[in-house]
Amino acid sequence: MVKYQNCSDTIVGPSSVATVGLTWRQWLGKGLALLLADTRSLFGLLVTWQKRSQDRFELATLDDRTLKDLGISRSARDWEVAKPFWRA
Repeated sequence: MVKYQNCSDTIVGPSSVATVGLTWRQWLGKGLALLLADTRSLFGLLVTWQKRSQDRFELATLDDRTLKDLGISRSARDWEVAKPFWRA
């Protein structure tokens, strides 16, 4: 005699619909985390560039006496001021 089992008895774990939803949520969560990290990195880079530009502008306005007090030669100051803001 053949014994039949109910199909629901053979399914183990969550249904395929719930698995897809969970995978989608995980994927979205990781994507948002990466986007947030990239945004923070970009913001940090922009802040660094702004600070560098401001520091070089202030360095350019220093007179010879102040440069001498700081131990910076005029040529070293000119070299630093001539650099673009993205270069360290």
